[in-house]
Amino acid sequence: MRVIVLVDWTALEVVDSDEQLRQVLSGGSTLEVGLWVVVAGALVVDIATTAYGLSIGLVEQNPVMRHAIESFGLVSLAVAKAGALAVALTVRHVWPEYALLVPLALAVPWVLAVGVNLAVILSV
Repeated sequence: MRVIVLVDWTALEVVDSDEQLRQVLSGGSTLEVGLWVVVAGALVVDIATTAYGLSIGLVEQNPVMRHAIESFGLVSLAVAKAGALAVALTVRHVWPEYALLVPLALAVPWVLAVGVNLAVILSV
């Protein structure tokens, strides 16, 4: 699979996304790899808990996502998460000096969202 990744403000470079992922996983620190695992887990659990919450009558509290979910279904949440992940991987590629900050910037809010989802689900 090939994607276009912005590498500077004036040019585009085509990179092999599979190779880029291999570089991150093989060249990244153990902490970085662990943070990406947390990101992936939080992404899946957030979508799953959101889907379950909606199925038992709860309402999405983010007004933008609520509108998207009402209009396009739960796939819109997955698309939004995939978009955020794509931006994060692009930033990680362009600015490797932020290798730990990038997954942390996704992991913290997504883990908090999972916590809120679980707390709300358990309270009903």
